[in-house]
Amino acid sequence: NKKALEEIKANKEDIKAELLRREQEAIQKEQEKEQEKEKKKEAIKKGEQKIKLVWHEGEILRGYMAFDAELEVLEELGLIKNIEGWGPKVEKIGEQIGEEFTYQQAVDFAKPIQEEKERKQKEREEKRNAKFEEAKRTGEAVVLTEITCDCNDPEEDCSLDLIREYAMPDGTIKEKRIHTY
Repeated sequence: NKKALEEIKANKEDIKAELLRREQEAIQKEQEKEQEKEKKKEAIKKGEQKIKLVWHEGEILRGYMAFDAELEVLEELGLIKNIEGWGPKVEKIGEQIGEEFTYQQAVDFAKPIQEEKERKQKEREEKRNAKFEEAKRTGEAVVLTEITCDCNDPEEDCSLDLIREYAMPDGTIKEKRIHTY
């Protein structure tokens, strides 16, 4: 109403100052929370504090979960798997070591997993490079990947498209979409 509008106009500067104070207070609280998390991460990494997991029993998803600093530390070690639509889940360590363990135990647990991931990545890269070499040697395009996805053309009478990536003899990648009928 008119009276409230006049009151707001009369106190405009005070209102702006209060809103600014609240915003700065919220930023400060967020910074303090982040600093506290960093301190906790350092304590975990120094062995001063253990990593604690929480068991989550759900209808669809169940497993160990970690939060805040523990979650970030385990993410750095590659021990977190993001379940689409559900969030982060701790990979295997809870079942094998338990709900509470040291950072060093997590590092030791993660090492063979990381080595296996690196080995598989290197293997994938070698296969990909071999396909580029084959394309260069033969002068023909070589299939790199092949996936299906929803049709992108409403004018076509198909529901799925086949998308192929080719390694070209000149070292480039060419993508071809094929409609399935």
